[in-house]
Amino acid sequence: MNQTSNSDRALITLILVAVPLAYWPYLKDYTLAPKLLVWQIPLIFYASRQMLASRSFPNNPIILPATTYLFLNAISFGWATDPVAALAELIKLLTGFIFLCAVSSRDPEDHDTFATYLVLAVAGSAILGILQYLDLSPWRIPSAGLPSGTLGFRNIAAMVTIQAIPFAVWKVLRSERGSEIGWSICVVVLVGFLLQTRTRGAWIGLAGTSVFGLVLIYTSGGLARRWRILVFSGILGIGLGTLPSQINKMGPQDIDEKKTEISDALGSVLAPGGDRGRLVVWGQTLSMMADYPVNGVGLGSWSIQYPKYDEGKTVTFDAAPSRPHNDFIWIASELGLVGLITFLWMLIAAACVWRKNRSGSNTGVSTAAIASLAAVLIHGCFSFPRDRATPTLLFWFALGILGSLSRGSETFRGRTRWAVTSACTVLLALLSTRLLAFEALMHQATSFERQGNWNKVASLSAQALETGRLHPEAIHLRGYALNKLGKYADAVEHYAPHQELRPHDVQFLNGYAIALHNTGSTAEAEQRYRQARNIVARSIDLDYNLATLLIQTNQPEEAIELLENV
Repeated sequence: MNQTSNSDRALITLILVAVPLAYWPYLKDYTLAPKLLVWQIPLIFYASRQMLASRSFPNNPIILPATTYLFLNAISFGWATDPVAALAELIKLLTGFIFLCAVSSRDPEDHDTFATYLVLAVAGSAILGILQYLDLSPWRIPSAGLPSGTLGFRNIAAMVTIQAIPFAVWKVLRSERGSEIGWSICVVVLVGFLLQTRTRGAWIGLAGTSVFGLVLIYTSGGLARRWRILVFSGILGIGLGTLPSQINKMGPQDIDEKKTEISDALGSVLAPGGDRGRLVVWGQTLSMMADYPVNGVGLGSWSIQYPKYDEGKTVTFDAAPSRPHNDFIWIASELGLVGLITFLWMLIAAACVWRKNRSGSNTGVSTAAIASLAAVLIHGCFSFPRDRATPTLLFWFALGILGSLSRGSETFRGRTRWAVTSACTVLLALLSTRLLAFEALMHQATSFERQGNWNKVASLSAQALETGRLHPEAIHLRGYALNKLGKYADAVEHYAPHQELRPHDVQFLNGYAIALHNTGSTAEAEQRYRQARNIVARSIDLDYNLATLLIQTNQPEEAIELLENV
C-alpha cells in the first residue's frame, strides 16, 4: 500500500517538475503544447491507478464551485463565436480541474514533497533566466521576451515565480537546521529573477501577498529563528535583480527598453502611457460586458469580438489585443456575471479552507497556498495568468493543496468518477497532440514565410488548418500566401467559410477584400475594406487599397481624398 502511495505521489511530483521546464523549440508556440502533454500524461496514469484501486474521489468545499465554473465554461461553447478556437482554453481549464482533484486526493504529508520539487523546478528555470539576463546562457532557449527561462515570456516567468516564492519561504521556515541555507538560496534566485523580468504587475502581486507571508512566518514559529535569514535572502535577491542587463539587442526578445532599470520600471507606472493601453481596453470591454451581461460572449471569443468595441483606440492594421490584461474582466466578458460570480465563489471557498487551517500542523502549507493564489490573482488584475499552462498549473495546485486539507471524512468511493476522469484526460492528451502538430506546421510555415517561399507557406498553413482551426494566424497566413501567389480565386474560397468566425478581424477583412477585388467582386471587396476601416482609426494600407478600388469603379472624388491622406 505504501509503495502504491509513493508511486501516486511520484506522478504528481513529476508534473510539478516537468511542466515548468518543458518546451520544444520546433513549434510556433514552443511552450503550450509540450507543457500540456507532460502535465496530462502522468495525470492519465494517476487517474487510472485511482480507478483500479477503487480510491475515494475528493469531495471538499472547493470541488463544487470548481465543477460549476468548469461547467459554465463548457456550455459557453454553445454561443462562442468560434468553438474550435476556444478549444485550447477548455483544454487548459479541464486539465487544471483534474489536477485539482488529483492533488486534493492526497494526504497532507505529501505537501512537503510537492513543495520541494516545485520550488526546485521553478528555481531551475529562474537560474536559466538569470543566465539569459547576464548573456551567459549555455544554450538558446526560445522566448518572446527575455529573460524568461523555460517559460516563453518574461511576464509568464514572473507569474510563475511569484506563485513559487510563498512555497520557498515555507520551506525555509520548516526546514531542519542547516538545510535552510539551500532554501534561502532558492529565495535569492527567485527574488532576483523576478526583479530582472521588470514585470510591474508581478511585483505588485508579491507585495500584495506579503501579509500572508507575515502570517506564515509568525504561525510557523520562525519569526525569531528564521526572519534574519529571510531578510538577508531578500536583500541578496534585490542585489541580484539590480545587476545591469547584458542581453544583446534582439528586437522583441530584448528586455523592455522602457524598463531597463528597476527605477525606470517603477517610474513607468505613473508615466503617460504607463498602463500600455490597459485602461482603454478595460473601458471598452465594459461596453462588451454591457451587451452580454449574463452569459458573456463565450469562451475564447473576447479577442474575436473586442475590435468591434475598440473604436480605433488600440486596434491597428497590424495588430489587435488578444487578451484584456485582466483575468477578472476576461472571465466576466466571456462567461458573464454568472461566470465571474462562480469564479469568485471558488476563491471564497479556498479562503474559507485557509481560515479553518490558520492554526495547527497545516498552518504553514495552507498559508503558502493562499499566498500563492493571492499573488497570481493580484497580478491577474494586470496580466493574463489563465492564458498559459504553468501559471494555470500552479493556480490549481494551490487550490488542490487547500482542498486536501478539508478532505477528511467527506470523501466517498469513486471508481466511476476516476474512470471518467481518466477517459477525459486521455481525450485532453489527444487534443494536445493535435495542438502540437498544429504548432509544428505553423513553425515550418512561418519559417518559409521569412524565406518568401509562398507555395510552402500556403501548403503548410492549409495542413495546419486541417489539424484544427486552433489559432487565427493560420487563416491569415494561408490567405496572405494565396494572394501573394496570385491565386485569388483560391483565396476567396479559403476566406469565405471563415468570414462568420472572424467578423471584426482587420487582417482577415483586408486579405479577403484583396482576393475579391482581384476576382472582379468589387462591391463585396469595397464592403470588406470599409468594414476594416471602421474598426481602425486610420490605416495607410487600407486607405490605399480602397482608393485603388474606387478609381477602378469610377468613384474618383473619394479616392483622391483617401490618396491625399496617404
